[in-house]
Parts: sequence; C-alpha cells; structure tokens
Amino acid sequence: MPDIRPPDTEKSYEKSAIRKTQLRMAQRILQELALEKNSVVLDAGCGSGFSMEAASAFSKNIFGFDISSELLLVAKRKGIKNLSRADFAAVPFRENLFDAIISLSALQWFSPKDEHDVKDHYARIAEEFFRALKTGGKAGLQFYPASEKEWEIAVKCFRKLFDGYIIEEGEGRKKKKYLILEKK
Repeated sequence: MPDIRPPDTEKSYEKSAIRKTQLRMAQRILQELALEKNSVVLDAGCGSGFSMEAASAFSKNIFGFDISSELLLVAKRKGIKNLSRADFAAVPFRENLFDAIISLSALQWFSPKDEHDVKDHYARIAEEFFRALKTGGKAGLQFYPASEKEWEIAVKCFRKLFDGYIIEEGEGRKKKKYLILEKK
C-alpha cells in the first residue's frame, strides 16, 4: 500500500497554525460525541497524532491508523502508541470494538477516477466504520471534499448505515463541516 500524502508532510503538519486548527476541530468533535470515561476510541487517518493527543483527555483506550508511514513515525516519536498502518478500505480492527471513531482532515486523501469511484470510496468507509463500531457507538468526521457534490455523496453513503446530523461552523474558507453519526 503506497503512502499517498505528499512529501514533507511532517513539516507542514507540525506548523503551529495547523496544530491549533486540528486541535480545535478534534476538541469540537470529541465534545459533540460526549464520550464516557475510558471509551475505546479509533482515530481513523490519525496522521501524526493530533486528534489522538486531544482524545487522551477523554480516554486512555485510543487506537489510530494511517496510510502514511511518515506520519506514523512522527506520532511514534511523540510517544503515541497503538498505531497501525492501514487505509480506510480495511480498518485493521475486529468488529464491534469501538465506542467512538474520529476522523479529521483525512477522508479526502484519495484520487477518484469519477463520481462512481467517489461513491464506492465513501460507501466502503461507511461499511468499515459500521463494522468496527459497537451498537450505539458514535463517529465524528471532518474532511475537505473536492466539491459540494463529493460532500453530498459522502453524507448519503454514511446515512445509509447511520443516524446522524451535520454541524456547520464558520464562514468562507474557514467554514468547517462535521458529520456526527451513531450506529443504529
């Protein structure tokens, strides 16, 4: 499985402004999920571990995966544990394990050929998240789709399996959308 993030990702991901934005988004999602102490949490597309660091205030049972070996090394150097190299198409954990899944700024890292490919991508992720979550488990997702159409396709794929709602905050380029889901 090839690394799909661009070179020098460690430098860009460690910039102060990006760290602050990622931390703010992670805290917003974690607040919305209202996790119980010691929930088992998965950070899907964990990158260098920002969201895992934020989630550690809520639980010590945090696991993460990312396709980028470079970013996983950054996370390991920070002392973050429970990391796996994998992609969204095959979440490397057993069924019904997690109370919550968080994913920030990660789902968009793929190169679709066409609209059908976009639908297949998000449908597969939705199936994997559904498989990994316990009944009643929650997920909080934030990502940067290439278009509004891609966002709509992703939301539709997740809503086939989950109950949920969308939170929109900010304006213009600073606008953030969060998809909050619960396993039926």
